[in-house]
Amino acid sequence: MINIFAKSPFIIEIDESSQIQTKVELYIWNNGASTPTSPTYTLSKLIPSSNVTATQYNVSPYILEFITFDSYNSGAYASTPTNIANSPRDQHANVTIKTYADTGSGYTLVSDTDYFAFGGYTFYENGSNYDYGDIHLDSGSYYYYNDGQGALGNLDYTRAVSSVRVIEDALSLTAYYTNLDTAATYSEAIVTEPMQVPLIYKSYYGDSVKLEIKDASLNVLATYISIPVTSCKYTPVKIDFVNKFGNFQRFWCFGASYEYTDVESKEHKILQSSITDYNTAQGQMKEYNIKGKSRIKVNTDWVDESFSSTIKELMLSEKILVNGYPAKLNTKSIEMYKHINKKMINYEMDFTYNYNLINSVI
Repeated sequence: MINIFAKSPFIIEIDESSQIQTKVELYIWNNGASTPTSPTYTLSKLIPSSNVTATQYNVSPYILEFITFDSYNSGAYASTPTNIANSPRDQHANVTIKTYADTGSGYTLVSDTDYFAFGGYTFYENGSNYDYGDIHLDSGSYYYYNDGQGALGNLDYTRAVSSVRVIEDALSLTAYYTNLDTAATYSEAIVTEPMQVPLIYKSYYGDSVKLEIKDASLNVLATYISIPVTSCKYTPVKIDFVNKFGNFQRFWCFGASYEYTDVESKEHKILQSSITDYNTAQGQMKEYNIKGKSRIKVNTDWVDESFSSTIKELMLSEKILVNGYPAKLNTKSIEMYKHINKKMINYEMDFTYNYNLINSVI
């Protein structure tokens, strides 16, 4: 099935011989809801001219209305005995797109195609309508914080490691885990609905773990190495963000961190209680609308050169959580370090938590 990463344009083109107008019907729904019996949206256009007959539709804005990241499911550890769980259903959508052309005697169906849609994006260099495929995390090595509390419990998201979203798509995929410290192994089938596959098996928490996604012929499609960090001089800071695939990704900053409180207010001159006998404790100026936010500056500690891709996706993300709380990245320009220029790579970033310290929710 074709995947749509709807933060970038996804263009549907209709160019049938002798067409005079075209129409697109969008059927959009989240898993758990019923498939719509009538179109969610209907779009139509006349051809630009008799010698330019092709019409194009960008369907991404309509799909994004069905994708949110208000809830976070880190690692997606399911109930015993499974390790893998459904991807949060509000973080992706099912889409059926029907296209029609009218050559003068009414609309006729041209195509009827099913898609999975995600709140991710593609890069300009990828070209139009690019599809990353069915495995939504780049292969590589990932460090995680071992808090020393032993194996993860069911639904233990606050301690969980990052996960990769995998779409089975009739490929008979299986997740194979290998404990690199004990040589123990575990495997689990990936079923049809988009699934969150944690990078480690929950019973292997605290050890180095290799995860391989394999097809029915045991071809390795992706490999992930998870490495625990236990002895931390500084308090680790947990960063979660929505990556280019439209999936939450987690990493830890193990270097020094600094916390700040920023306050702003408006100041006005006030009338005195008396001109001839005023109270000197009253003052002449008063602050109003005092607002405060917390800010944190973090250091990743030493990382590989490949970590620059994670930093780039973090900077482009519209959804960031720092230690589980919503935040925005204040650092807008970061050098993507290379080992040839900088032997020891550390990234320093500044975040502001996205809420007022004084509760003002009404």
